[in-house]
Amino acid sequence: MEEKVEEIKSNEAIKEVNTEANIEAKRGPGRPKGSLDRSKSPRNTRLRVRLCRQRKAEIAEQQMELEAETERSIDWYRKNGFCFFGEISPGVNAASAEQELMLAREYAEALHLPDIRTQSVRQYVIEVLNCWITTGAKHFNRASRVFDFTEFKKYVRPEMYQLPEGVDKPYQIKTEEVNQ
Repeated sequence: MEEKVEEIKSNEAIKEVNTEANIEAKRGPGRPKGSLDRSKSPRNTRLRVRLCRQRKAEIAEQQMELEAETERSIDWYRKNGFCFFGEISPGVNAASAEQELMLAREYAEALHLPDIRTQSVRQYVIEVLNCWITTGAKHFNRASRVFDFTEFKKYVRPEMYQLPEGVDKPYQIKTEEVNQ
């Protein structure tokens, strides 16, 4: 919203400069507001170029601030034990299908999803991943089994997720799971 307001203000500044330049050149108000400046005046061209560069610099500065803030928040989450989906510990991804299944089960329990059935580990992990994304893709503290309140949904897409080798095998129920 703020970007739109800034863009409108900068466009209005260009329109004012263009109109003033026409009046100074004794051409009258000239073209209607909002139309392109077709004058051959180097002064107007320099003004437009300067305003355009200022807008680009402001946008770049805002982007850098946003990236720095995101990096600071991720650092805070990692220091406080929060993980993204598929991380054994903050910043350390699961290396095997067994670890991936263990993590998916933890997330499924926290999201109130059923345990793995007869599908493959890949299908189960993708199912839990999609549910995690639809609920907001929040950081998860494995120690307390609690999700944080900040959503990262817009930064996470299922196709970005890389599964370790061995997750395509069908899930085999172990005897100790049956006894429990």
